[in-house]
Amino acid sequence: MVYALAIAASCSSGGELGGIWRGMAPIGSDSLVRGNDGTAIAVEVIIGEFGPDIAGVIRFFRAQAFLRARNADAPDRECACVYLHSGKVDTAAAHAWFSIEGCLPGGSTRQPLLVRGELVRTPMGAQLKLKVNHPGSPLNQRETNIDLEQFGGAGDIADADLQCPLPLPTGNTSSGL
Repeated sequence: MVYALAIAASCSSGGELGGIWRGMAPIGSDSLVRGNDGTAIAVEVIIGEFGPDIAGVIRFFRAQAFLRARNADAPDRECACVYLHSGKVDTAAAHAWFSIEGCLPGGSTRQPLLVRGELVRTPMGAQLKLKVNHPGSPLNQRETNIDLEQFGGAGDIADADLQCPLPLPTGNTSSGL
């Protein structure tokens, strides 16, 4: 709870990356993030800044609706949400680095992967770069770039936005992700 409140209370200005970012992963069988049937995956990145540090989550959806309720638009059940770890930001360069540990939608394995992520502000919003850094994985060194638009600042982050729900016995999570 303290973690969620701290992220929601973090400040954001025009050059900072804190807030809610959304976009569509590129379609294609060679895309690192995709639906199991090769369809596009919507991506939501929620970031809070704390001086030089960042924290947050990445959520994956089957459609651009970014729905929380249980429905057919949720991505495969094991790969719906991951926490950002060891995040750092350079606000002068509008560039953030972090790692994630978890599976990616459409990945060839259900095993957790180590992935290095970057979020870089662009003239049109930001670009999320994900690169698998997991020796021994068939996805090692594969990467993808996803263009994002900002849909809210740090003050728009709710406690529920920062949760990666635990899977239910059916494999779905309580929020439908």
